[in-house]
Amino acid sequence: MPRIACSTLHLTHRPLVDALEHVARLGFTAWELPMRGDGVWQGHVDPARLLDDPDHRAMVRAAAARFPELRCVGAGFEIAHDAPLARESAQFAAACALLRELGASGIGIFLFDGQPVASRERHAALRAIATAHGLELSVETHLGTATQDPARARGLAAELDLRLCVDFSHWVGQGIEPDAFGDLIPRAAHIQVRGCAAGAVEQGVDDEAQVAALARRVRACTPAGYAGWYAIEYIDRARDWDRSIARCREAIGRAATGRGEAARS
Repeated sequence: MPRIACSTLHLTHRPLVDALEHVARLGFTAWELPMRGDGVWQGHVDPARLLDDPDHRAMVRAAAARFPELRCVGAGFEIAHDAPLARESAQFAAACALLRELGASGIGIFLFDGQPVASRERHAALRAIATAHGLELSVETHLGTATQDPARARGLAAELDLRLCVDFSHWVGQGIEPDAFGDLIPRAAHIQVRGCAAGAVEQGVDDEAQVAALARRVRACTPAGYAGWYAIEYIDRARDWDRSIARCREAIGRAATGRGEAARS
């Protein structure tokens, strides 16, 4: 059976303990933690506060301890794109240490063109930190970053030997379907899933046709023999995504059994 987690990204307007209660109520046994700093996006953990505020780390530990049935499987990490590497590395190390305490196995980052530190140096430094903490580093495929199109991602993957967090919605939303980036799928260390379509990086999954389409995309974006996690991740904090999350889980299950292909006919 596929391993499926739920991100708390769309619940970051609520305290982490409330978000985890919601995730548990939806029937999940795993979750993904958004770690964001410098105001780039609202997250449940601010990496800078992990260094400076013991109460912040204690809050995360206490929230997680309330739900022993839930495992944190990983996190997305982002701070200001122009942050000095020394500052980013210190915050990243604190984030990795916390993730290992929570039982996570991976952490994702973004690569941006024009950062003050070259992609090769920055990626190597952060990968070394993640590895030292027993975590696998992946680079997310995301609009507004250096991986926002498959051609650019292909070049970076070869240059830096990337493992990818495949959030295929950012390519599908541009009208790029999986057959255009299938050669990158074997690099998937982590797969993020939500409803999407050409012109819509994020949409609800409300009917059979949308479930079937999502199942086919998930299947096409899953490497042979994949044993990693799928994380369902929605963004909009103003919308109730519960029904769509349930249908996303259904689509992932179909993809794992091949029923996504059958549903096309």
